[in-house]
Amino acid sequence: MNEHDHPGHEQTAHGHLHRRAHPRDDGAHLRRIRDLERFLAGVGEVNAATDVLEVSATSGEGLPAWFEWLRALAFKPPPGADRASG
Repeated sequence: MNEHDHPGHEQTAHGHLHRRAHPRDDGAHLRRIRDLERFLAGVGEVNAATDVLEVSATSGEGLPAWFEWLRALAFKPPPGADRASG
């Protein structure tokens, strides 16, 4: 998946797709992208194995993956549940 598959989007250094800024945006969109890139880099430094799911409430992009993640979490046994009690 890249910006050529999604007109109106651009791909960041981390490979994430973001909507291109409107010409009258005055840079606010690019600042949000840079903030997101900085955030993701920091998360990776703390725990590279952390799952990061980007979702958009506006477009719905990423929501199916988030729902699946929530379902898996809801049905995951609590820590220690696999140990025999007693």
